[in-house]
Amino acid sequence: MKKLSLTSFLLVIFTLNIFAQKKLEIYTAANLGLSKVKFTPSIGEITSNISGGIGVHLIYQIRPNIGLIVMPVLQQRGYTSSNTANNFDVRVTYIDVPVAVELGFGARALTGFNKFEKGEEKPFFFSVGIYEGIAIDGKYTDKYFNNPSVKIKFGESTTDQRSRTDFGVNFTLGIRFKSQLGKFKFGLQNQRGLKNCIPNDRKSKDGSLKTSNFGFFVAYGISNLFNKK
Repeated sequence: MKKLSLTSFLLVIFTLNIFAQKKLEIYTAANLGLSKVKFTPSIGEITSNISGGIGVHLIYQIRPNIGLIVMPVLQQRGYTSSNTANNFDVRVTYIDVPVAVELGFGARALTGFNKFEKGEEKPFFFSVGIYEGIAIDGKYTDKYFNNPSVKIKFGESTTDQRSRTDFGVNFTLGIRFKSQLGKFKFGLQNQRGLKNCIPNDRKSKDGSLKTSNFGFFVAYGISNLFNKK
């Protein structure tokens, strides 16, 4: 039986605690940004690709301005690799699960922007945590030769091209507000991969591939299904 990952374990504990406390704030979310990878040693010029995804933000409020947040998202990440012989466009679809602590804070000069009542959440927020990604699909195309897309092989053997899992640290910074249409959150999110995504059986002493993703997200609050009224 496969070992339960750290983020999966945290997600289970988080969900059980939500049901026990009957508290859950839910936002639907979408993001758009730029993703990239870092090869060591360098294999040529690496440039960013557009990334994007949809998911949800699940927030359990520990204290008025401190929350535990889980942000599962289905998103595509990739990069372009160029050298004298090839120009590869690589795109991988992941299920990413960031788990973080979210802190709310305010600024006196901008309190007029916030439409929350006194004692509610602060308008600005910052979160820091970890994420785990599981690749569910991937393709690459050689633009030099206009070849059709080829599926990426995921696994840990010498015949595989990339490890199926990824993990790293996750940061967000943003602002929340209320309007007649409901609650909204806008912000920036930065994922920095820590795992070497080269399959185990292909790793060399100095070889590594690490991912990164930076982008903008918007989230809309939906009914607090588990909150007591």
